[in-house]
Amino acid sequence: ASAAPADSDATASAPAPPAASAPGTAPAAASASDTAPGTAPPPAPAPGTALAPAPRQGIWTDLREGWSEFSSRTWLWSVVAGFAVTNAALAGGLNVLGPIVADDTIGRPAWGLVLAIETAGMVVGGIVALRLRIRRFLLYGVVCCFGDVLLLGALGLTPHIGPLLLCGFLAGFAIEQFAVAWETTMQEHVPADKLARVYSYDMLGSFVAIPVGQVVAGPLAERYGASTTLVGAAVLCGLAVVGMLCSRDVRRLAHTLPTAE
Repeated sequence: ASAAPADSDATASAPAPPAASAPGTAPAAASASDTAPGTAPPPAPAPGTALAPAPRQGIWTDLREGWSEFSSRTWLWSVVAGFAVTNAALAGGLNVLGPIVADDTIGRPAWGLVLAIETAGMVVGGIVALRLRIRRFLLYGVVCCFGDVLLLGALGLTPHIGPLLLCGFLAGFAIEQFAVAWETTMQEHVPADKLARVYSYDMLGSFVAIPVGQVVAGPLAERYGASTTLVGAAVLCGLAVVGMLCSRDVRRLAHTLPTAE
C-alpha cells in the first residue's frame, strides 16, 4: 500500500532426521566422516567457492504462492484496496489540479513551497515514528491516513498560503506515520521468504488506479469545477480510510513491542 523493500525467495529445507534401522543391522547410509580405513576423505570446497543456488520455481508458481499469501490476510488486501482509491484521488487532486488551482491563487512557486513543507512533515513524522511503542500499530497508521483529507480539502476550500502550508505539513507527518506502521506490519506478519512476492501485489494494487485518477481529474474539474472536484477527492480519501477501518483485522492486528534490554 504505498511506496513501498526485497529479500530472497529461496528457502532452506530443514535436515531430514536419520532413518531408523532394524535392530542388529547397519545404518542405511554412512556419514561423510565415516570413510573406509585407508581411504582419503572427499576434498572440502575451496575457500570462497560459491555454493550452487537452489533451483528457482517457475514464475507462475511464484505468482500463485504470492497471491495465496496476499489474499489470505484480510488486513493486507483491505488496506491495499483502500489505497487504490486514495492514491487515485491524490494523484488527480494534487498532481493534476494542484498546479491549476495554484495558477489562479497562490502561484506556482508558493505551491512548490507547500509540497516542500509536506516533505518536511514526512521527515519529522519519520523521526517521531521511530520512537513510538504502540500495540496496534497498523490501526494507528490507518487512522493517520485521514491526514490525506487535509491538503485536498484546503486546496479545494481555502487555497491560501497559510492553511495550505499547515495542512501540507500535517498531511506529510500523517503519511509517514502510516508508511512506518505499514512497513513494520508487513515485515512482522508476512513470512520473509514470501515478502517480495506479497510486496509485488501490494504495489500493483496500490498504484493500479493512479492513471485513472489522473485521467478523470481534468474532465471532472471542467464539468463541476476544480473546487468541487477537490472536495470530492478529499471525501473519497476519507471514505477509503473508513473502509479500511471496517476490517476487524486492521483494527485488532497486534504489533510485538520491542523489549527493553
